[in-house]
Amino acid sequence: MGLYVHYDLTGKIHSFTIVNGPKGTGAILAGKAGVLVAEAEGVQPQSGEAAIKELREIAKSHLVENPLPRCKLRKK
Repeated sequence: MGLYVHYDLTGKIHSFTIVNGPKGTGAILAGKAGVLVAEAEGVQPQSGEAAIKELREIAKSHLVENPLPRCKLRKK
Protein backbone atom coordinates (compact mmCIF):
# COMPACT_ATOMS: atom_id res chain seq x y z
CA MET A 1 0.00 0.00 0.00
CA GLY A 2 1.33 3.42 -0.93
CA LEU A 3 0.39 6.61 0.83
CA TYR A 4 0.80 9.81 -1.16
CA VAL A 5 0.59 13.26 0.39
CA HIS A 6 -0.57 16.38 -1.47
CA TYR A 7 1.05 19.52 -0.01
CA ASP A 8 2.05 23.08 -0.83
CA LEU A 9 5.36 24.96 -0.75
CA THR A 10 4.97 25.73 2.97
CA GLY A 11 4.67 22.00 3.79
CA LYS A 12 0.95 22.23 4.64
CA ILE A 13 -0.84 18.96 3.89
CA HIS A 14 -3.94 19.31 1.71
CA SER A 15 -4.92 15.67 1.20
CA PHE A 16 -3.78 12.06 0.97
CA THR A 17 -4.19 9.36 -1.65
CA ILE A 18 -3.90 5.68 -0.76
CA VAL A 19 -2.96 3.20 -3.49
CA ASN A 20 -3.64 -0.38 -2.51
CA GLY A 21 -2.15 -3.06 -4.72
CA PRO A 22 0.48 -5.78 -4.90
CA LYS A 23 3.96 -5.05 -3.55
CA GLY A 24 5.80 -2.71 -5.89
CA THR A 25 2.64 -1.03 -7.14
CA GLY A 26 3.03 2.70 -7.59
CA ALA A 27 1.10 5.62 -8.94
CA ILE A 28 1.74 8.83 -10.79
CA LEU A 29 -0.43 11.59 -9.39
CA ALA A 30 -0.82 15.09 -10.72
CA GLY A 31 -2.10 17.72 -8.32
CA LYS A 32 -3.54 21.09 -9.11
CA ALA A 33 -1.28 24.11 -9.66
CA GLY A 34 0.87 24.89 -6.62
CA VAL A 35 0.28 21.50 -5.00
CA LEU A 36 3.07 18.93 -4.90
CA VAL A 37 2.67 15.17 -4.47
CA ALA A 38 5.11 12.76 -2.84
CA GLU A 39 5.01 9.29 -1.35
CA ALA A 40 4.86 9.50 2.44
CA GLU A 41 7.23 7.28 4.40
CA GLY A 42 6.72 5.88 7.88
CA VAL A 43 2.92 6.01 7.92
CA GLN A 44 0.90 2.81 7.62
CA PRO A 45 -2.78 3.80 7.91
CA GLN A 46 -5.36 1.26 8.94
CA SER A 47 -8.31 0.59 6.69
CA GLY A 48 -11.83 1.95 6.73
CA GLU A 49 -13.16 4.70 8.95
CA ALA A 50 -10.15 4.44 11.30
CA ALA A 51 -7.79 5.37 8.45
CA ILE A 52 -9.83 8.44 7.54
CA LYS A 53 -9.76 9.73 11.11
CA GLU A 54 -6.03 8.97 11.45
CA LEU A 55 -5.13 10.78 8.22
CA ARG A 56 -7.26 13.80 9.11
CA GLU A 57 -5.42 14.08 12.43
CA ILE A 58 -2.05 13.74 10.69
CA ALA A 59 -2.99 16.48 8.19
CA LYS A 60 -3.89 18.83 11.07
CA SER A 61 -0.84 18.11 13.23
CA HIS A 62 1.98 17.55 10.72
CA LEU A 63 3.86 19.38 7.99
CA VAL A 64 5.95 17.95 5.17
CA GLU A 65 9.48 18.30 6.54
CA ASN A 66 11.31 19.12 3.31
CA PRO A 67 8.70 20.51 0.93
CA LEU A 68 11.27 21.16 -1.79
CA PRO A 69 14.10 18.69 -1.69
CA ARG A 70 17.29 20.05 -3.13
CA CYS A 71 19.32 18.14 -5.64
CA LYS A 72 22.78 18.66 -6.99
CA LEU A 73 23.59 17.79 -10.58
CA ARG A 74 26.92 16.37 -11.52
CA LYS A 75 28.44 15.71 -14.89
CA LYS A 76 28.29 12.09 -16.09
